Amino acid sequence: MKWITLVLAVWGAMVSTVLALLHLVQLIQKARERRERAEGRIAVRVHDEVEQQSFDESVPLICFTAVNEGERPVTLEKLLLDIDGVDGLVTLYGEPFGGSPGLPVALAHGEYVRFFCWRNEFVERLRIDEVPESLRFRAVYIDESGREHRSGPYLFGCKQGRKPLGTG
Repeated sequence: MKWITLVLAVWGAMVSTVLALLHLVQLIQKARERRERAEGRIAVRVHDEVEQQSFDESVPLICFTAVNEGERPVTLEKLLLDIDGVDGLVTLYGEPFGGSPGLPVALAHGEYVRFFCWRNEFVERLRIDEVPESLRFRAVYIDESGREHRSGPYLFGCKQGRKPLGTG
């Protein structure tokens, strides 16, 4: 009988310890989420869109959208690309992008900014030496404090034989 009591006591202690740890993890996650909202959290997304030029003509675009999901305003200063297999963050030649008013831009809670690049110009505007058949990249918005806000991965299929602008 003594060993049954001992086993039940140890089992009860283990269960209560595990439950206490799970509760502690939940509290830490909630505190982190509250802090992110208070600091300003930017959700970044890269997606395809089509611009209607005329009734029978449309142009495919790559859109780079950032939404302030945090509680405080955030000023976005740069939009760069993090391309798999390329060291460092990459900028584009020419005007940064078409679309919204330009960078830097201040976003209050719930506000968004959207920039775009025409798909047929995208590869030529990259500052990389060799263009693979496909590019996997993430959009990176950098705010006034230097924090990076990244999108999920986006896969862009390049046409063979194209070279980026300025490489001859």
